[in-house]
Amino acid sequence: MENKLKIYIWYISSLVIPILIVITAYAINGVYWNSTKSVLASDAFTQGANFLASFQDVLHGKASLLFNWNAGLGLNYLTLYSYYLGGIVTPLVGFFGKNQIPNVFYILILLKIGLAGLSSFTYLRHQFKLKNYQQLLLAISYATMSFGLVNAEQIMWLDVLYLLPMLIWGVDRWISSQRWGLLFISWWLMLITNFYIAFMVGIFVGLYYLMKLVALKIPKWWINLGQTLGIMTWSTLSSGIIILPVIFLLKRNQQPLSMMNGLFTDRSGLWDIPIKSMVGAYDGTKFGTTPYIYVGLVSLILAITYFFNQQIKRRFKIGYGLLLLSLLSGFYLQFFNLTWQGWHFPAMFLYRYSFLWSFLIIQLAAQELEVKHPRLEAKAGLILGGIMLIATIGSFEHYQFISIWNLVITLLFLVVEVLLIFTGLTKKLAVGGLVAISILELTVNAGLMFKGVKEEWHYPNTDLFKGPSAAIKQALPPIKKHELRRLENIDPISRDDSLRFNYGSVNLFSSVINRPFEQKMNQLGFRSAGSNLNMTAGNNTLVMDSILGVQTNLAVRPVNKFGFKKVKRSGKFQVSHNQWTLKNGLLVDQRRAEKLRLNNTDNLGNQNQLLALAAHTEVTPKLFQNKPTQLVQTTGQVTPNGLNFKSLQNGKQMIVVKVIVPKNKQAYLSLFKAQGNVNQITIYKSGQLVESYNPELVGQYVNLGSFSKRTTLKLQIKLNGSGSAIVLNPSLITLDQSTLKKQIQKAKHSQINQLNYGKRSIQGDFKAKKGQALILTIPADPGWQAKINGQKVAVKNIDKLFVLVPLKAGRNHLTMKYIPQGLVLGKWLTIIGLISFGSIWFIWKFIVKKNH
Repeated sequence: MENKLKIYIWYISSLVIPILIVITAYAINGVYWNSTKSVLASDAFTQGANFLASFQDVLHGKASLLFNWNAGLGLNYLTLYSYYLGGIVTPLVGFFGKNQIPNVFYILILLKIGLAGLSSFTYLRHQFKLKNYQQLLLAISYATMSFGLVNAEQIMWLDVLYLLPMLIWGVDRWISSQRWGLLFISWWLMLITNFYIAFMVGIFVGLYYLMKLVALKIPKWWINLGQTLGIMTWSTLSSGIIILPVIFLLKRNQQPLSMMNGLFTDRSGLWDIPIKSMVGAYDGTKFGTTPYIYVGLVSLILAITYFFNQQIKRRFKIGYGLLLLSLLSGFYLQFFNLTWQGWHFPAMFLYRYSFLWSFLIIQLAAQELEVKHPRLEAKAGLILGGIMLIATIGSFEHYQFISIWNLVITLLFLVVEVLLIFTGLTKKLAVGGLVAISILELTVNAGLMFKGVKEEWHYPNTDLFKGPSAAIKQALPPIKKHELRRLENIDPISRDDSLRFNYGSVNLFSSVINRPFEQKMNQLGFRSAGSNLNMTAGNNTLVMDSILGVQTNLAVRPVNKFGFKKVKRSGKFQVSHNQWTLKNGLLVDQRRAEKLRLNNTDNLGNQNQLLALAAHTEVTPKLFQNKPTQLVQTTGQVTPNGLNFKSLQNGKQMIVVKVIVPKNKQAYLSLFKAQGNVNQITIYKSGQLVESYNPELVGQYVNLGSFSKRTTLKLQIKLNGSGSAIVLNPSLITLDQSTLKKQIQKAKHSQINQLNYGKRSIQGDFKAKKGQALILTIPADPGWQAKINGQKVAVKNIDKLFVLVPLKAGRNHLTMKYIPQGLVLGKWLTIIGLISFGSIWFIWKFIVKKNH
């Protein structure tokens, strides 16, 4: 009993000590439970926190796991879940309120890092003949690797840290004793937790298995290989409920593969490995950074010694050397770097597979400890220190993020650890000293990693997340149970607020998107360029407010829009309701709708087309008019291509124009950047701030207000950014209020007032004329299935933009349901796969083995 208790204490220690290290490191940087600073750095503030809040609604039965009405006007939520929310501890968010999300995020990070320690300790204990303290030391080092700490706010990537040791253990068990259960389950968990990281792990597992197959000289290897492929395929198919919908989504989005722009990776240098193995080596997470590979100095010393220890067979050294080389090639060569990351090069958070290097270092350290050679290890430590010294001095300031203090701290820890290793660690004092000094080293590194994140991204104040929440909730227009609520917050907390506060919005920032829809929305003036990870509502027109059914605007400053009426104030927000909003369902001519094609370069013409379709009228040129502005003053050079600004860094570049707005017009200033890096535009009207925005994130039509009489405006435009830029000559866009009103009134005759919206369904009863179809201003998606009067109909779309449902003349009873493509087949594959796995495992364990 006492021995079991001691064993449990070791297991608990492997879970708790990494958590305590991270708690300490965060606290040093001002982050802890209920602290004024939150852990929501980088994308965690916009994406992670809001996605967690939306998942809480799913857990409480308020929303569907398959579809979400609030994300970008409607999104396949299952695939978003599969990338951002698939971890086994994520459901804990259900026990907290939405305002507690910063604390929940903090807890989930701690738990995942703690589980990485427990998982690796379990793997090391069963796979290697090590002493308890050795297993614990390596497990703690693994759990607190720099990769996990630097990317802690990318919370969906942390799950791999506790799943990878189990998966590799599964591979080893299968090779050594033909036990396949752990391999099946761990690979299945990897796939349903995060398909993206699973891709990288899958490459690594394949290489690792082949290396072991050769190094161990497995007899009849072709049979073993075939069986392994069968187990992995079986496990993969069993994850079909997640993987098949993801495959269909990726196929539909058709994002082009990244192109190589050189032989070597950006900013790579000769001394990357020793420099980034130093304590506190942080060079950022944005652009041109090097991989995070630190996993503790003791682990690195032991891993280096592995290759010089004569007790270890050469073929294993060659095998592990090739594995390390496969990762190293990715660190230095673009071809292999892109291969590891699925040929989609990330703009930030580079080398997302570098945790595999850290895992290999731990594995090599464990094998070295099985046949330890203290004198050789001590020499390896001294050599390592010398290399780091040479790398720091001889890099000629290539690594500007490394200071003399990083070197000093690293060398101090190295000296102490080498002395302790040299003793042979036969005394409790030496053992305890090595563990203690290593924990201190790992804590110092963790603190410096978090310090780097804080300086680069800043740990935002918790009040930034929680502060405006009450005002936004109070401002939301009440809705009945089966209605949609669409709203745009002109001064949002973040781009994914709608997922947290439960209202439909164009805004969405996510790696999981409906790309064809977002490309079409870009043609309507909603900024969504490049890879379409962002789609924003900012700087568009009243026409799209009406067509999309935007009922309400929230804004800090008055909303000067035709037809928008201020109804109340909620906290800092003014709440304005839109009297020209249309319902989500509109009856239109089916042939005309199917023929409609959006123009690649005419946003306003496209808007005019849609409004005319809804109103059953011809496109009217009276709706929008483009008028030139009078250039009063500019710091740029006037050229035929626009205004050329040579240097934006000083923030003094500006344009002053005069515009004359005719009466009864809604006015917009069209300002389009043709070239360059303009990251902030600030516009003043008669000395009053109109708007300050990033043109990379929002549209080009800046609202100047509604004018009932002819008005002359003087506008001052300030530009800020980096380098040079060309801005097209500003123009005045006017929207004729009378024409808009007439078009909306006509369109209202065609709207369906009684459509009931479920979590992922639509129902309604209405009459239609021959040749009519129903437009639903929700993203076109092949997952929608429809029945009219109980009979299936093919759901069509308007140029990949909105859903279009053909109707019958007379009475129509509509029922629609969203089922992600591939879900039905994937569900059956999962059911059959898991049942067959459970059955075979039970028969093997309790019948076949018992009879033997």
